[in-house]
Amino acid sequence: SFLVESLNLTNTIFEKPDNILEFGVFEGSTYDFLARNMEDQFNLWGFDSFQGLPEETEGVWKPDRHNAGEFASSRDSVDSLIAHLPETTSTRCHIVEGWFEDVLTIELQKTIRSCALVNIDVDLHTSSISVLNFIKPLLQVNTILYWDDWKDPIDEYEGKWGEHLAFEQW
Repeated sequence: SFLVESLNLTNTIFEKPDNILEFGVFEGSTYDFLARNMEDQFNLWGFDSFQGLPEETEGVWKPDRHNAGEFASSRDSVDSLIAHLPETTSTRCHIVEGWFEDVLTIELQKTIRSCALVNIDVDLHTSSISVLNFIKPLLQVNTILYWDDWKDPIDEYEGKWGEHLAFEQW
């Protein structure tokens, strides 16, 4: 998959300590994959409200499966996955719980400082804008942005929406 290729490239390019960010953790399967396969120089940061999707930007098209509240999950499932990782890995795994507009702060940017790989799996335009604004000062040469829902081919809407629209506007 493209995510596997992105992580392999990240592991190859970045030799100094850095960060991998995942926006939209849901039940944690991708977060767990990243944690188990990232090299030792990385910290993994996961961001999710665990309350499901927020309301989409007014006037922006979205598929029905992206209604507010969809994809709600339990943080317990993610914490359980982290607990089963080797301690040398689990201590480098961080979960930031809350709505993006509340938790993506300047203080957190100063803590993270830079990122090597960003997995953006937030589905919506509104969430994508929050993510892009947050990561902008963290980007560096060779940072890889992986988009999980870039104009999903199962949707027959021809216009711009969600992550794709947010990136073009950004």
